Amino acid sequence: MRSPATGYGHTPAAPAPLRLGSLCTGYGGLDIAVEHVLGARMDWCAENDAYAAKVVAAHWSSVPNFGDLRTVDWRCTPPVDIVCAGFPCQPVSNAGHRKGAADDRWLWPHIADALRWIRPRYVVLENVAAIVNRGMDAVLGSLAALGFDAVWGCYRASWAGAPHRRDRWFLLGWRHEAPADAAGFGGRGPAVPAHPESGSRSARQEPSGRGVLAAPAADAAGAAGYGNGGAPTGCGLPPVPVRSPPPRETDVDWGAYGPAIARWEHMTGRAAPYPTIRTERGLRSSTQFVEWMQGLSGGWVTGRGLPRIAELRLLGNGVVPQQASMALWDLKTHIPPPCCPQRPLVP
Repeated sequence: MRSPATGYGHTPAAPAPLRLGSLCTGYGGLDIAVEHVLGARMDWCAENDAYAAKVVAAHWSSVPNFGDLRTVDWRCTPPVDIVCAGFPCQPVSNAGHRKGAADDRWLWPHIADALRWIRPRYVVLENVAAIVNRGMDAVLGSLAALGFDAVWGCYRASWAGAPHRRDRWFLLGWRHEAPADAAGFGGRGPAVPAHPESGSRSARQEPSGRGVLAAPAADAAGAAGYGNGGAPTGCGLPPVPVRSPPPRETDVDWGAYGPAIARWEHMTGRAAPYPTIRTERGLRSSTQFVEWMQGLSGGWVTGRGLPRIAELRLLGNGVVPQQASMALWDLKTHIPPPCCPQRPLVP
């Protein structure tokens, strides 16, 4: 008997997920979004922070970690379709010394070297919005020399429903042509912003006075969680009924922040943890509350025996998965269809 789908007695297998290599993985927030929006599966990572590596190992237990990306021989690593990197923001952040490429923590040259040898089909990058004025020229120049076209944009976590601003820069690049030689010279022109003008129907002007553009507001009907237990909920995921948060265990007067807290509870299906804890030094901020603010499931970073300062550092430097999902869904719309990564259908 022939199958209606193929006529040859069998149903075609679902496309294999795209292979993902992760650099500067942190707690995996960017990887969560890439896996779900682009239909990828992490094959390996390179994260040299011991505490971040412990979190990654807990959620991607079978994935090898190559450690410090500056010492990896990329000629010997397994091939992947996507390389993503939420590389350190301290060199370009407005809160730092603003040294840019002169900062010892500027890892972009090492990431570009990895791309030169790995030659992925796609590259996904994340950093603070300040990189637009302090370092993005070097990134776009390297990508063009390596044969990548790219689109980029700045997106706030609040646009994905989070109760905080967290303005971040995201880039989605695709290989257009091979570089002229192994050293990576030649190639394409510069990447372009996803939203070149405020009049675009797919963009809106934020009243910040800085001209930062982003996608339309999130559709609250897209709130669902699946995958590794910390999968993004809310913006950018397949529409499903919105979940109602469980009753709060404690009564907190959030004051003017109440509507924002309630919105994030509604989108994530999680009641906000108590924001402070009492210690021998007095009241201190709760890392569980910060974890919730980042859109992660409870226990994604906390409760794993990490020092409190390490939890705060990982969460403070991490990526909000919902925000990254929103950015990737939007950036995909600006890529020519033949080049756009397609998420494999789930049978």
